[in-house]
Amino acid sequence: MDAILGAVDIGGNKIAVGLVTEQGKLLDSTKWETDPTLDGREAIIPIAHALRDMAAANHVELIGVGCGVTGPVNFEHGTLGKNAFLPNWEGDVLVQTLIHELHLPVFADNDAIATAMGEYLWGAGKDSRRFICATFGTGIGVSFVRENQPYRGVDGSHPESGHMVIDINSTAEPCFCGARGCWESLASGTAMEKRWLTEHGEAIKVKEITDRARAGDADALEAVAVMGRYIGVGVANLVSMVTPEVFCLGGGVMG
Repeated sequence: MDAILGAVDIGGNKIAVGLVTEQGKLLDSTKWETDPTLDGREAIIPIAHALRDMAAANHVELIGVGCGVTGPVNFEHGTLGKNAFLPNWEGDVLVQTLIHELHLPVFADNDAIATAMGEYLWGAGKDSRRFICATFGTGIGVSFVRENQPYRGVDGSHPESGHMVIDINSTAEPCFCGARGCWESLASGTAMEKRWLTEHGEAIKVKEITDRARAGDADALEAVAVMGRYIGVGVANLVSMVTPEVFCLGGGVMG
């Protein structure tokens, strides 16, 4: 049996937990909604329980755990920075809680970097030398991989390309980053839902909007078209700056 790793994906809307081989094969997984109001440790202990239960059910032994987390993550120290989506998770509570519960090595990184490295090794970016991966969900995460390594800025920080301004004339509400018209505030799933609520007075999720678009609803088709234009502007900017061999689009909104 291959070495089995615990894989944890922590986003603003969901927590997904799985078992993965060293070759990137997913053996088992489960997910549930994120509750940002919970104390960090209280929210993290169920992750450890899920990993233990899945390992027992699949008769495998975990050798370590890797976590991809929304927001700023210090990879070297396994600490989470100030996080708009998970305000109670700042610091080392994630890594230390999982180590305490599982008695295994635990690593954490920004989810955009984790996604990009997974795609680079086993997915859309395999065999490329210069690769960009952008994920669209609650927010927008972007990572650049070059010659087997993700690009990191000062102190190991990851690029926040989701907060580049793509519309200086935008009248949308400012993003939590402080900018008005940044990519995340216009092209994320959250942005699409806010735009629909403002224009149609109805609070629904992205999936409902896209389901209606597939059924031919004119308002939903226009919402998807607007979203597509905003996604396209950001992608074109990044291609101009980095000129990658492969540009991968992922995340819940792409689904």
